[in-house]
Amino acid sequence: MLSRAFLKETGQEVDMTPVIHSIKEYLPIPADEIKMLQDETERDINLRAVLDFVRKGWRKIERKLLPVEQKIYFDLRDELFEKEGIIFYNDKIVVPKMLRRHMMDYIHGLAHLGINKTVARMRKIMYWPGLAQDVAEFIGFCSVCQTYQDNPPKEPLIATEIPSLPFTQVGMDIGEYKGFTFLVIEDYYSRWLEIIPLKSKAAKEIIKKLAAVFINHGVPKIIRCDNNPFKSEEMQAFAKKWKTTIKTASPLYPKSNGLSEKGVGIAKKLIKKCWHSKSDLDQALLEYRVTPITGLQYSPSELLMGRILRTTAPVTTEILKPKLLEEGTRNRMEKLKQKQKKNYDAHAREKPEFSPDQWVYMRWGDKWKEAKISDKLAEPRSYLVAADGKEYRRNSSFLRPRKSQADSWKSRHSQGMSKDDAQGEASQDLKEEGPSGTPKSPEKPKSPAKPDSPRISTWTASPIKALPHTKVLEKLIENGPE
Repeated sequence: MLSRAFLKETGQEVDMTPVIHSIKEYLPIPADEIKMLQDETERDINLRAVLDFVRKGWRKIERKLLPVEQKIYFDLRDELFEKEGIIFYNDKIVVPKMLRRHMMDYIHGLAHLGINKTVARMRKIMYWPGLAQDVAEFIGFCSVCQTYQDNPPKEPLIATEIPSLPFTQVGMDIGEYKGFTFLVIEDYYSRWLEIIPLKSKAAKEIIKKLAAVFINHGVPKIIRCDNNPFKSEEMQAFAKKWKTTIKTASPLYPKSNGLSEKGVGIAKKLIKKCWHSKSDLDQALLEYRVTPITGLQYSPSELLMGRILRTTAPVTTEILKPKLLEEGTRNRMEKLKQKQKKNYDAHAREKPEFSPDQWVYMRWGDKWKEAKISDKLAEPRSYLVAADGKEYRRNSSFLRPRKSQADSWKSRHSQGMSKDDAQGEASQDLKEEGPSGTPKSPEKPKSPAKPDSPRISTWTASPIKALPHTKVLEKLIENGPE
């Protein structure tokens, strides 16, 4: 291993030939690939200048007069050396501009690891200014990684306003447990819960059960529910007859119908526990209705009926008498809801809205499928999405922007890089690239509105195209530099 200890410049350059006898010994890859590195280094405007500085010495070079990228190499000059037209930085290959994309494609294509791991891996064996930023952008365009990406972070909770009266807005859903099918109805104001056995999931059966609930509690203004069978023509006709509005949740996203989904969870727990303990479900449901809501002093029965219902538990007559709710009860309910939202939102992140004709990835089972936004629907975070000739309604939680090949790659990596872009890149390099620096988590690139045609590299016309996934890196990856 060569020593990289700092030496005072004397005007005489150290002859490296006795130390490194041959480039083939130091970089054990085929001759044609060595030549490709040599040729592209010579073609690279910045590296050609750096090569000249390394050979002749940096003593007379004024940093302030150098272009931005060459300033970065100037700061690393004590760690740079050259052998037969290839520049090395701390034993790592300094990759010419026109070969960088191929290097990323090769290494990332082997395992499709994430941004941080790919950056860390590449920094072990090679170097160029802005490597981390380039890798982040490159992986952002990788179709394999996009297809199998994890779910995005949850979005902030959209809290439904608490109604001013009981049973004016209810949530509704169907649950199943051990062959037992049941309709769950929960009041948004009082949290009153109904668990109604169903013979089937047919709209006719549900309509019959709903009519009985309406007779007891009145007709709600809004019913929030899942799509099937509540979106059927029969259900719509029933809603019109009873002058109520049915609002359905986004398919596959029960959280948008949060309260009724939560009600189904409560109902399932009650049913499971009753089944396990062989206790009576009706008595369990009654006990739930008279138990105070967490954070409030009132139970669902008190909020709905103004009284505690009599159960089989011993209780005085005075406690069972109807009572008026204290002033400010609804405000306390609202504060409790806001507290729940704050806790939920602690690990949530706002997502930008999608626009019609924007290309996206849509969650499809355990993968992501390419799709296109057809329209934004009236319901919050709800979109009509086109994929494979069909249209689907999806919540934004099932969508994420499609990252496409951006023109910025070509402009940022072309020899004609603008002054502003170059300064931005240099600033990033100086923060991220040190002689022994740890990779900083790079930001993912912003996604454009729609995809371009298949990926185009800036070196399409270069010899690298004729050598896809050749041995340029194989030996480096297997053995490392000797």
